[in-house]
Amino acid sequence: MPVPTPGPTKLCTSIHVSGDTCSNGHGEDLNGYYEYDGPASDGRPIYASAAGAEGDKLYLSYEASCGDDGTWFLSRTRAGRRLEGAGDATDLRALAPATRDEHRPAVKRSSARAAKASRLLADHGHLLPPSLRQKGQDLLNEHEFRVHAALDSANPGLALAAIEKKESGYLKAFQKLGGERAATKAKQLPKDEERRKLRATRDVLRAATGLDAEEPVWGAPFRALEELFGEGHAPMEALGVSAKFFQDGTALTKRYHVALQPPCDCWTFGREAVVEQARTVAESLKAPPLVEAWLDAIAADDTGKLPSIG
Repeated sequence: MPVPTPGPTKLCTSIHVSGDTCSNGHGEDLNGYYEYDGPASDGRPIYASAAGAEGDKLYLSYEASCGDDGTWFLSRTRAGRRLEGAGDATDLRALAPATRDEHRPAVKRSSARAAKASRLLADHGHLLPPSLRQKGQDLLNEHEFRVHAALDSANPGLALAAIEKKESGYLKAFQKLGGERAATKAKQLPKDEERRKLRATRDVLRAATGLDAEEPVWGAPFRALEELFGEGHAPMEALGVSAKFFQDGTALTKRYHVALQPPCDCWTFGREAVVEQARTVAESLKAPPLVEAWLDAIAADDTGKLPSIG
């Protein structure tokens, strides 16, 4: 079968699976027609068996992280089905004792990592804009699905090894974003119901400076802030306003600045996203070449801490 792309513009509405049967008849129930059942969290299609009642269906989906070219999985668990919880790892903990001995350490490791990620999301998810919070939850749900699907696959060892590789990538990204140090600092920040009273919204910008966020040039920095946090969700500390007073009694009040990346580990969206928004602002404001060279240097150095950018 061909490799599906995320968010395809065209897709098959049904797929016929055949020949997936052992000489003793095992696997015969896997054959038959599978109908399109919606997208996974990465946009690739999921197919459900046409036969079988709801709750007793088989699911066919593509896992891009397994091996060099990815693979199609047949499983009794649908990817992305469990969206109501915050990635509860209880199912994985219960799965480990029933797993074959050679795969049990991998499942226990994945369970422990999922439990830690779930706790971090539960404790600090309120600090994220809704889209990022939902993405984190989707990743946890997808992770649980991958483990179940790996154990259902023909080669669980290979599939579990691919999952471990993906987990290692997430752990490295977590460490680059500050790791436990960032999580400890996040605990000191106000809870969501308190922070919601103090948001850097478009109305706040207009009231403080008289500027409209849609203004083509001078609204660009604020729009970059919204691209990172989501409209209406930027914390107040990401926006600063100022005024310039002259001896003749006049003043310039249409002045403000934004923090795309503060000089601390309070929040971060990763080097690539921050630099991209900074470039957009620099282009709108017609910044000198020195600014572009500085952003090029930041983008090229992915080894150190992301400096303050505003």
